Amino acid sequence: MKDLREIDKKEFKKFYEYVKKKTNNFNLLDKSLLDENPQYLLIIRFVLGLSQLEFSKSLGTTNKQWVRHFEAGRQGFKQSKMYEKALDLINKLFLEGKIVDYERTVLLWQRCKGARRKYFIKPPKPKYKMKRFSDMHKEDFVKYFNLLKNETKDFTILNKELIIRDTMFLTIFRMILGLNARELSKLLKWNDTKRLRKYEGYYERMLPETAERIMKILKRKIKSNGINLDNAIKSFERFSPFTNLELIIKNDLLKDGIFVDKNTKKNSNLSGKMQTNVQSIKKEMNIDFVFPDENNPFILIEATRISNKRNRFNITFRIAYLDHRFQLLKLKYPDVKTFIVIKCDEEQRDLVIRTIKRETVNTDFYFVNDFRDLGKKIKELMKLNSRLYSQTLLPRRA
Repeated sequence: MKDLREIDKKEFKKFYEYVKKKTNNFNLLDKSLLDENPQYLLIIRFVLGLSQLEFSKSLGTTNKQWVRHFEAGRQGFKQSKMYEKALDLINKLFLEGKIVDYERTVLLWQRCKGARRKYFIKPPKPKYKMKRFSDMHKEDFVKYFNLLKNETKDFTILNKELIIRDTMFLTIFRMILGLNARELSKLLKWNDTKRLRKYEGYYERMLPETAERIMKILKRKIKSNGINLDNAIKSFERFSPFTNLELIIKNDLLKDGIFVDKNTKKNSNLSGKMQTNVQSIKKEMNIDFVFPDENNPFILIEATRISNKRNRFNITFRIAYLDHRFQLLKLKYPDVKTFIVIKCDEEQRDLVIRTIKRETVNTDFYFVNDFRDLGKKIKELMKLNSRLYSQTLLPRRA
């Protein structure tokens, strides 16, 4: 049978009349009709004037997945526990006379067709290749800020097509307005940050109506707040996953000829990645520095700053937490070498070192306040790893 959302009006009328006849003029629905074709539930919903969500709420759930899966005839739909409840609800509504006329039924069906057609329109390809926020540096942010400034004619023209095409610009708007993901989601009247995260990560396409509504809200907010690059940079630095400590380490490694930036010249044995997800035995973990890369990790470095406000328990907890992360990673990569790099007040240094020695099992090396030999140690280990790797390629002796 054809998809009832794809047929024409003439065909729809035939199916409508068939369902009307089988239900005795929409008075009694027998299970056999939906067993014959679960798509008839779509017509019955429209006859009752209900959307998928409204029908779901009438069943006592806000999750419309059951209705969607049932109407699609997904495997096992006849055994669903919700099936009998849906039949009882429909017959109750029939008895109460909650029926809309044919014209209204057709209108609801046409809206459904329109929404489906619009959703399946191929979205435009992004114009710009932009880094995700977790990979973004200050230089990247300034570049994207200027791109957005040019696209919007100095933030005077905010077209919905911009964020339909390049949804990552939502991140730049967030920084301009000084909002974290939760605050922007609240401004857009979303219950949580999931939807925003999907848009910002290019995981979900944005429909024109959504984009238009977002742009209207952003336009009002920008008009009242104004635009200032310096303030936007401060917001970026406040929300950025990169800490000053990580940037210090990055620059120190660069001086030693060790690169962790995609845009710098690389040596095959002296390059790595910064803020990269590595798969552990249980889940993906974001690691501050990985050498050589996340697919073949040999050196993992976690960097953290401990303030003088932290008491002994918090220091112990933080160090034990990092060591536990290394445990999960070593279960997947037994040969990996792990580093903890800590910046703390000098009077805490001895306490931190004692805690590391006492609490860690999976941490191979540690550096506290003095990072001068970090690059040297990385070079030494990478050289050893390269030698061991090359030996595995040597032909066996006869």
